[in-house]
Amino acid sequence: MTISAPATTQLAITEPIQQLLETVSLYVHIPFCHTRCHYCDFNTYAGMLPLREPYVRALLTEIGMAGALTKLPGGKPRRSRTIFFGGGTPSLLSVSQVSRILDACYDNFAIDEDAEITLEANPGTLSREQLVGLRAAGVNRLSMGAQSFDAELLKTLGRIHSPKDITQAVRDAQAAGFTSINVDFMFGLPGQTMHHWRETIERALDLHIEHLSLYSLIIEEGTPFYTWTHEGRITPGDEDLCADMYEY
Repeated sequence: MTISAPATTQLAITEPIQQLLETVSLYVHIPFCHTRCHYCDFNTYAGMLPLREPYVRALLTEIGMAGALTKLPGGKPRRSRTIFFGGGTPSLLSVSQVSRILDACYDNFAIDEDAEITLEANPGTLSREQLVGLRAAGVNRLSMGAQSFDAELLKTLGRIHSPKDITQAVRDAQAAGFTSINVDFMFGLPGQTMHHWRETIERALDLHIEHLSLYSLIIEEGTPFYTWTHEGRITPGDEDLCADMYEY
């Protein structure tokens, strides 16, 4: 778990700045994945799903410790406007596990009534029942890692979902009551053409969601993509093509 708070200062503190200093943002890392994507260099682990419950129990302890260590003078808990479940694949947790983590956050921090509570999700790991449960537990924003609407590109990336899964997950989330949904897409992928990118963007816009995040592929050392690039097995998109995709 990560707590982000502004540094203190010796300057005169106005009321808005004082409120800012008393506020933290909560990040809860869930490192579990079914498989590790070929481009991923994040702190994630595949094949360790049985450790989810012990990990959640450890998180609950850590959240309690973090709340105690960051209390303001007089024992007042710090205020938080955001809680973000990142990963990894946080949608691999059960609704009950997410709910317990949120309860611990509320028990140890002063969470705003209208706080933004985001959970990252893989479209291939979501069911409508799960989404209804997450919404009831207090999650009010989803961020889905779709990456592409092209099935072959998804295989190249090592993703476990299909293009159909993306559309279904968004529709199910909307039906479950989510009004704030972000979907991530990547450009500059090996084998990706401008036609692929146009089709992905057009299909993404047809989802009628609130936010799209578009990322250029970065080949990180230690990943399969890094090895395959140096072996000549794959060729990422060139700079001119990436620029055209960015400007599209």
